Amino acid sequence: MTGDVRIELWDIKAADKALRLSCPVMRRLVAKHGPCGLTIEHGHDVFRALSSAILSQQVSGAAAETIKRRVAERGGGDEFPSAKSLLLIPPDDLRACGVSAAKAQALVDLATKVNEGDLPTLLKLSQMTDDQVIDALVDVKGVGRWTAEMFLMFRLGRPDVLSLGDFGLKKGFMRAYGMRTMPSPTTMERKGRLWAPWRSAASWYLWRASEAEA
Repeated sequence: MTGDVRIELWDIKAADKALRLSCPVMRRLVAKHGPCGLTIEHGHDVFRALSSAILSQQVSGAAAETIKRRVAERGGGDEFPSAKSLLLIPPDDLRACGVSAAKAQALVDLATKVNEGDLPTLLKLSQMTDDQVIDALVDVKGVGRWTAEMFLMFRLGRPDVLSLGDFGLKKGFMRAYGMRTMPSPTTMERKGRLWAPWRSAASWYLWRASEAEA
């Protein structure tokens, strides 16, 4: 099973309504930036979705896209290679595409797990709880909790994800609440309880707040 699994997004209107009632800060953010524009990334299987996440770590979006295009070309196609095809690309060739040694190892580990059936399919992941998905994904080299949480939000469309380690969310929280320093995970987790079960939508608004004065 690949990217053919169709996952629908949760009710945006219901999320926005609940967030407006949750607290004054979120009410102001919804009024300024709404409606929530979070979308699901359709068309990518588990391997390609996680490969994209790995290659996007600690580089600009433009740089990541360039690297992915080079790997696709090295694989002989317009799209990023399948897990089976990537395992046929020598590590030195991946490095020549701009993939760091650590990321190349992570891609090979991911491709091997997918190829050998050691990683759940998208269909199986869609039937698992958030914590079960995170546990399954962080077993892959190069995939940490943040990457797994982004997968939950943008590929599986889970409505109640708040990534406490995300820099953009911390920056948005700081601006939205008029803080002088970045909030601690404990502070964000405590305030985030007010936004449940729509913390993914709340995250989108905090990201918007991080981009401009809230």
